[in-house]
Amino acid sequence: MEAADGGARPPARVPGRLDALVERVVAAFWSWGLVALLVAVAPGLASWPLAHPSDRDYIVENDLDPAQRVAILETMLLLAVPMVLVYLGAHLVRARRGGRAGGPVRLGDSVRLLNRFVFVVMAAPLLAVLSHRGIEEQHEFVTLTIIGICTATLGVFVYRVLGLRAPKTVPELVRWRWLPPLVAMGLAVLYAAYSSHLALLEHRNLDTHVYDLGIYDNLFWRTANGDFLGCSYCKTGKHASAHFDPIIAVLSPIYLLSPRAETLLVLQSVWLSTAAAPLYLLAVRRLRNPWFGVLLVGTFVLYPALHGVNLFDFHSLTLVVPSLVWAIYFVDTGARRRYWLVLGLMLLTREDGNIQRMRGRVAEAIPLLERATADLDAMSAAPEEGASARLAGDGVVGGARAPGRGRAAAREGARHLRRDR
Repeated sequence: MEAADGGARPPARVPGRLDALVERVVAAFWSWGLVALLVAVAPGLASWPLAHPSDRDYIVENDLDPAQRVAILETMLLLAVPMVLVYLGAHLVRARRGGRAGGPVRLGDSVRLLNRFVFVVMAAPLLAVLSHRGIEEQHEFVTLTIIGICTATLGVFVYRVLGLRAPKTVPELVRWRWLPPLVAMGLAVLYAAYSSHLALLEHRNLDTHVYDLGIYDNLFWRTANGDFLGCSYCKTGKHASAHFDPIIAVLSPIYLLSPRAETLLVLQSVWLSTAAAPLYLLAVRRLRNPWFGVLLVGTFVLYPALHGVNLFDFHSLTLVVPSLVWAIYFVDTGARRRYWLVLGLMLLTREDGNIQRMRGRVAEAIPLLERATADLDAMSAAPEEGASARLAGDGVVGGARAPGRGRAAAREGARHLRRDR
């Protein structure tokens, strides 16, 4: 056939084998290879700065010398080998199962399936960057961006593991009844141990104060030796002139096991960690999924305001956190006698925990739990509408937060206390 100008049309170019191979490689790279590559190099990127804390400043400022860059590349390649073996092992397992079923299994399908879950490893280098001391003050926007990316990554990972879109595909391990409470308890124990370590480290670095760790150390010692709420730092000789916290007498036997300030720091960390139990039970009861309980406990132990009150000396008001959560749980379950028992413990903690305020806080928490249950029902009825996103948007996890506004507010409170005395 001739063209309009009378000339012959050139024959169509037939793609060769090399061109077809290149197209397949590029398509595979964008389909599953890029994520697999990032997952493979992430452990090396995360471990090198953790192993070289003195060089973190150069990483944040992007001022690494050639030798440091080569060392990072070597670490990336070294730790990429185990990740490659994980991918190959997953493919071999799928291939064996697929071969028995009579269907072929392609490497790309195996990698793509594994990428749905192991992509969370890509957040490891960002978490390593957050370990740099002072980054939240020197690079505020970068810090918030990294926190947002890590939070989103973890959220997608939890969403997929829990199988909220397809409950029938939930791994068998996730359905084991004993695993969620064990994980929740492990998070609480880990928080107690690590926060105790940080509190003791802060104390040994001379970053604790007479107001208020010294005051409470004196309070516990004098109360344990028969002088109820006696205080050498108060003008009247009694701490009741500033605060009334008879729970000190209840906890004095524990203090006598090792009468020193370090005991109070560890006691405060362990006491706060016990709030994980009612939080887990409350989430299981209201959300009807034990893994939501684990998620709520994880959010609690990572809550910055909790760290602020935990790591700023010792304060009796901090001890009200577990009692308050137990009170909410007992109100929700209708256990009135246990509620009054816990309320009595709250009143022993400090005069701030009066009945009117605590009743108001408990009453405010109940509608939040009702909303959480309604959102869960909507999510079960129409998962395609993104009900889980609405659940997170309503602040269900953040609703059961511990009181406290961090270190700055605690220091301001200490200044008021000194004026009162």
